Amino acid sequence: MRAKFAFTLIELLVVISIIALLVGILLPVLSSARVRGQQLISANNMRQIGLAIHMYQDEYDGWFPLTSHGNTSRLQVAWLYVLAPYLTDAELVQHPHTSQMIWEIGPVRVCPRDPQADERMANSATSYMLNEWVAVPFYGPSGIDWSQSYNRRDMLVKPSDTYVMFVNANDTAAHITADHAHSRSWTSWPVVVNDISTDRYGANGSPPDFLNGSSNYLFGDNHVEEIPAPELKALIDAGVNFSRPPE
Repeated sequence: MRAKFAFTLIELLVVISIIALLVGILLPVLSSARVRGQQLISANNMRQIGLAIHMYQDEYDGWFPLTSHGNTSRLQVAWLYVLAPYLTDAELVQHPHTSQMIWEIGPVRVCPRDPQADERMANSATSYMLNEWVAVPFYGPSGIDWSQSYNRRDMLVKPSDTYVMFVNANDTAAHITADHAHSRSWTSWPVVVNDISTDRYGANGSPPDFLNGSSNYLFGDNHVEEIPAPELKALIDAGVNFSRPPE
C-alpha cells in the first residue's frame, strides 16, 4: 500500500503565519517604492516645466510667464497655456468653460500622487503652483513695486536658492485660477500648508499635521529638490519666508 501524505493542521498554520509575516514585511516596502516612483515622476514633470520656462524667457526678454491672477484673458497669458509650445506633451483641447479650442500643457502638469489628478486634467487645472514672488507683479500706488517683485530672470541674485514652483495642497480647487501660490503672505505654517503640499511624499497622517513627509520644489536654476516638511516649518517659525527670492 502507498502511504498518503498531507499537511497537518499545525503545518498549515505555520505556512499561513509565514505568508502573513512576509506580506506584512513586503507591503510597506512596496508602498514606499510606489511613493518614491511618484515622487520621481513629479520631479521630472517640474523639471520639464522649468525648462519650458527657461525657453519662454529666452524669447521674452527674461520675463517669467504670468498666472491667472488678476488676468481676465487667462487663456492668453496664464503659464498653463503660454508654455504649451515648449512642451512635447501639449494638447489641443476644448476649454471646459468655453467653446474655444486651446493649446494647454498635457499630463506633465499633474502630480501622480495628487488625489485630485483626474479632476485637474479634466478642468484645465494643475498640481503645481508658481511662486507669487516671481510670477505675480506686486502693485503699489505708483505701479509695480520692484522691491516686492522678481519677475525677470536677471532679477534673481541666487537662482539656485530661489523657489519657482511648488506642489499644491491636496484640497486646492481643481480650477485654472489655482496656478499660483500666495507666497508673499506666508507668515505662519497654517497659511503655508493651506497653499501647498509640504508632505505629498510621506506618511500623510490622519489627522494631517503636514510634517510627516516631504515635497518637491523647483528652483530658478531648474533643479528640483525634495525637502522635508520640518525644515521649512523651522524657517517659518523663525520668521523667515523661504519663498522670497534671496537678495
